[in-house]
Amino acid sequence: MSARLVLTFSANNGGDVVFSYPYADDEVEASDVQTLMQTMITNGSIFSVPPVTAKSAKLITTTETDISLS
Repeated sequence: MSARLVLTFSANNGGDVVFSYPYADDEVEASDVQTLMQTMITNGSIFSVPPVTAKSAKLITTTETDISLS
């Protein structure tokens, strides 16, 4: 199984900015995600479109099932 972490923020230009991280830990704690998002806001000057306010976070997981072709 693989997971992708998708973080959505309000941006200083009035729109939204979305960051997507593949290979995320599918057992990540909500408090760790909140800390990550707050750190990204605090250090927003490193981004071309700085995140201003955390809006949402989600994990998208993908599972794999082998199919027998006998």
